[in-house]
Amino acid sequence: ATAEKTHKMYGSSIDSIGDAIYCDIEGSTIAILDHTTGKVTLYPTPTPNAAPRRGSIDSAGRFWFGEWMASQLGMFDPKIKAIKEWRPPTPWSGLYRAAADKNGDVWSGGMSTDYVYRLSPMSGEWREYLLPTLGGEIRDIKVDDSGKSVKVWVPLVHAGIIAEIEPLE
Repeated sequence: ATAEKTHKMYGSSIDSIGDAIYCDIEGSTIAILDHTTGKVTLYPTPTPNAAPRRGSIDSAGRFWFGEWMASQLGMFDPKIKAIKEWRPPTPWSGLYRAAADKNGDVWSGGMSTDYVYRLSPMSGEWREYLLPTLGGEIRDIKVDDSGKSVKVWVPLVHAGIIAEIEPLE
């Protein structure tokens, strides 16, 4: 951290080679901790002050994360050392955690909305699923790839319930 910019790590994953990938909510970077050297490398989000929150690694080794303040979905690709961003159709969504499913779609929940979002990164197409309980404040999301179809589970913090989403298409 410097006088100009501070860093606060918020949410992490471990990649296939043992390096830690962190969301830096205050510095608006994705931080990679090399497990062999201890060196940390910071990759700034393309959108300033995006406030990346929580994320997860997909089967291709990419790190998907919510950009809470920017209301976007972000993806860090370690192969090319670059971040790409997508904006959902509903503004001020406050995306929090992101997770990919076995079909390559990426899911996130809107902390500021009552929507669960699904992005097809290949086409850039979004799907929105409005939850039946309003004011739940989604802060986490879990993808269940164990069955024939994908299911997504989200805890609604303020409502004290868990919702399951199973797309029929």
